[in-house]
Amino acid sequence: LYSYAATFKDFIRVFFRQDYKGSSSPRTLEGAFSLGSAWLQGLRNSLYYVAFRSVKPVMLFLLLGLVGLRRRFKLLVFFIFSGIVWFLLLGRLVFPAAKPRTQDFEVVSVYFLPAVPILYSLISVGFAEIISFVRRMQWSMLAGFGSYVLAALPFVFLPYTVGQFGLSRNVVCYDYGRDMLMSLPEKSLLMNHGDNPMFTVFYMKGVERLREDVLVMDTAGRRGVFGLECAPPWKYAGLYPDFYQGPKSTIREINDEFALKGKLFVDNPLNMTRVVARFYDYYPYLFSAALRPKTLPAGGFDSAIRRKFKSAFERTNYESILAMPVSDDFLVRELTDEYGLNALLYSDIIMREGNVKGAEVFRKLAFTMARPEKILWPYVNFLLKDGRKDEAFSLLVELEKTERYGKLAHLLGKKALSVIQNE
Repeated sequence: LYSYAATFKDFIRVFFRQDYKGSSSPRTLEGAFSLGSAWLQGLRNSLYYVAFRSVKPVMLFLLLGLVGLRRRFKLLVFFIFSGIVWFLLLGRLVFPAAKPRTQDFEVVSVYFLPAVPILYSLISVGFAEIISFVRRMQWSMLAGFGSYVLAALPFVFLPYTVGQFGLSRNVVCYDYGRDMLMSLPEKSLLMNHGDNPMFTVFYMKGVERLREDVLVMDTAGRRGVFGLECAPPWKYAGLYPDFYQGPKSTIREINDEFALKGKLFVDNPLNMTRVVARFYDYYPYLFSAALRPKTLPAGGFDSAIRRKFKSAFERTNYESILAMPVSDDFLVRELTDEYGLNALLYSDIIMREGNVKGAEVFRKLAFTMARPEKILWPYVNFLLKDGRKDEAFSLLVELEKTERYGKLAHLLGKKALSVIQNE
């Protein structure tokens, strides 16, 4: 569903990840034929972030395993070859950053999964070396006891591992999926793009069977042809006959009636395809944006969406975000930013209704949940788009006086002026 691939040419484009531009497979491989610091950086990153972090508790046994292989030349060659492939070559291809971020490691770590059993095979050789040494010393009882100790060793570190990497309290993705789908009107259509909305909604509809009346369209390819997620014709053809007239569905088949009734949504207006952006404008909605035809006056449509937004936001699980442990996972941060932006939009809605105290509470809440640099510009841009330039600049002037947000507000002020001048 990531991208349409019915022709051989499209298959090649998808297979080589050409939509990823600079990160496409051919471009990545091209870099492997050039010498430079990227080789050393890739080796260092893969050894430190993958090898060392994976085997840190049992590093001694890995070193003993290398020593033990001195008498087994063929096995030694195999492990050296494996190390070159998985840590030097792969490190150069996917992990050559001079100063890698946590996000870089999270993205590429899946490529290194086969390296983990290779490392632990080497560690098992180290275990065997110790047991063999004890037996050679004729400490038979100690050898038997030692083997049980070594077998139990991983369980010593298990509490530490579960405590540090357990996800039992990290329910933000689950809450986000439920909140997003449950906020949509009956028999509406959602256009999705990006990992968080696509995979989360796919799970919610495919596994949880939540909101089966909602039609979800995967627009990741950002072309004129899209895939319909979890929407087999036998289940949905009666509800949405316009989308099942052939083997593929194009954006032109969307009827304006969806938008006029406030039932057409996109997960992020920045991800609208060119065809959609040509005919539709948007107004912020909960974790998405409601689309309306550009020919339709904004007033009544926008106020109706605000009412629905307010009602839906009051049923969200935003409190669980505040109780969640701090996470460096970039996908989790994206979702907490989403909750923060929605809290900011909610504060704007109740401010219009005259609830100044409540608006202030939710504005502070927004900056508690989200990173300011991720929510300020979308909100300022919304104010400009909503014809409220004075409010946008008043907010930036207020923030510019603070030590924490001063520089960011100053830069966004320049950006806002640029947007106005280009209109």
